Amino acid sequence: MSEKFSVLRCIRCGATYEASEVRYRCDCGDLLEVAHDLERLRAAFPNLRERFAARAGSTQFPYASGVWRFHEMIMPDLPAADIVSKPEGNTNLYRTDKLSQIGRAHV
Repeated sequence: MSEKFSVLRCIRCGATYEASEVRYRCDCGDLLEVAHDLERLRAAFPNLRERFAARAGSTQFPYASGVWRFHEMIMPDLPAADIVSKPEGNTNLYRTDKLSQIGRAHV
């Protein structure tokens, strides 16, 4: 089996867990982050910018999501068939006169 691109890593103690493991906290009780081997990702996907740009505005699952269009930087080891999406992201911004009066021009 090939080495994974990502692990779950504790932000306090540095303990690591398989990224495929359903886990919300470290055994020490602190939060986990997804940590990537960025050098391996760069070598495996040398054209990420072009790939992400090509997915912008896509209607193809799962890349219609503004989040999952960046699949390789979110959870690169997760097969696309296992992605669950609403889809999230790509939310339009609308100008509102009332909010712009208090410094919130776009929501």
